[in-house]
Amino acid sequence: MNKKLVSAIGAIAVLAGAALAFQFSGASKMDENLIASRLEGRWAIDSAITDRLEAPRGFVPPRGFEFNKDDTILKKLIGVYPRFSSETIFLAGTAHVGTESHWFVLTNDKGNAHLVLFTPTTEGLTVEPHYYNINMALSRDKMNDLLFIGGDIARESAAAYSRLLK
Repeated sequence: MNKKLVSAIGAIAVLAGAALAFQFSGASKMDENLIASRLEGRWAIDSAITDRLEAPRGFVPPRGFEFNKDDTILKKLIGVYPRFSSETIFLAGTAHVGTESHWFVLTNDKGNAHLVLFTPTTEGLTVEPHYYNINMALSRDKMNDLLFIGGDIARESAAAYSRLLK
């Protein structure tokens, strides 16, 4: 084989590897997690899909959520709950559920995505965390994504949410 051809192929391989490494060198945990990269924004319950999921009697899911990224929340949260410093947190911020504002983190448990909501007390401190399974069906158009938030165990039914315009 021609030495020039072998050299050219080698150079292309090195450049391709460098380009790939450069592309992913700045990836953050949020970039690596599909839910974290698309969770921000306003979501409203999709009653038709939620009804198909056959929630248990008496289950009344929130009518909607608004998720806002806020990196300062994680630092505050670790001050109150140091155990979260050893967990992989993909996203942290504030979740608005109706008129209430909650701190939240997106993490995982045994490979399953978990939304952890912290309810504030009147003193502004957080109380015990509440864990929920969270999943997302992605669309080519971000506005058509579907969000599923369920109970804290896999057998519990989820409620479905559609994205709202800002």
